[in-house]
Amino acid sequence: MKRKRQSPAHRSQDRILQETRVYVFHNIPYFWINKFGISDNVKNRSRNVSETTAGFAFCFFAPTLAFGWECEQFVHTLYAPLNYVLKEGSGKNEWFVVFSPAVGTLFLFGADYLINPVWWAYVLAYFTPFVWWDGLLWLLIFAFARFLLYGALIMIVVYFLSHLNLK
Repeated sequence: MKRKRQSPAHRSQDRILQETRVYVFHNIPYFWINKFGISDNVKNRSRNVSETTAGFAFCFFAPTLAFGWECEQFVHTLYAPLNYVLKEGSGKNEWFVVFSPAVGTLFLFGADYLINPVWWAYVLAYFTPFVWWDGLLWLLIFAFARFLLYGALIMIVVYFLSHLNLK
């Protein structure tokens, strides 16, 4: 029995390597929340979110990533306890409180060895208005993984081409 193919959650899932842009949006005056999502056109998405939600949403960083929908779902699942649901608007379920446990903890362990920070530096490492450090960290990790993925694919192709036996 054949299973019916379900429509993809995002149109990028029909592409090879499922490339799309993954973004972190910030909001003014709601500096304590950020939006993590995907879009093929970040400028239009930013305009749409700003028009339908309270405040002004703007993009901080939006690299093109392979398997963007999976990257987005990973972050949404990992940071589900920090989810901040707006009452209305496009993407109202994709907002997160600007709290960075990963970057804050890395700073906590690394700062004592490198510098002697003041107490408020630790607070800013975990909670920085307008900047969700963990969201940016994941975008950088995923962008580096994309670089490694493409490098590995190129190396595989070169390997097989160099080992072809064309006698």
